[in-house]
Amino acid sequence: MKRKQIIMSALILGALLALAVWAAHAQALQAQPDLVITGVWTEDADICYQIRNVGDAAAPAGHESVLYIDGPASAGDTVTVTLVPGERLNRCFGFSQWQCSPPEDTIKVCADNQNYVTESDEINNCTEE
Repeated sequence: MKRKQIIMSALILGALLALAVWAAHAQALQAQPDLVITGVWTEDADICYQIRNVGDAAAPAGHESVLYIDGPASAGDTVTVTLVPGERLNRCFGFSQWQCSPPEDTIKVCADNQNYVTESDEINNCTEE
């Protein structure tokens, strides 16, 4: 009788272990947001951008996009709304003192610059023009 209890306990323990491994794997495959910058343009002397969630889950509000002009960070913009999958949002930095320096400037905009949002792809957050 004791041998049957040991075998049954081992089977139950094995099943629980298999369930825990499956649950960890399923969690790793969970849908995640993915923030990208899909456009950069000027409006008067301000620099604007479009951010899009190309992921499979919502990106929560509170992440910051950062503007770089010719290298250093020049302005930040906190996205104050949740972006559902596929949603696009047009924003401007409020950086009205910018003037293009001849012959041209390198403009780079990065979404979620502080990695606040856990994304499916963390290396596609920036675009440069």
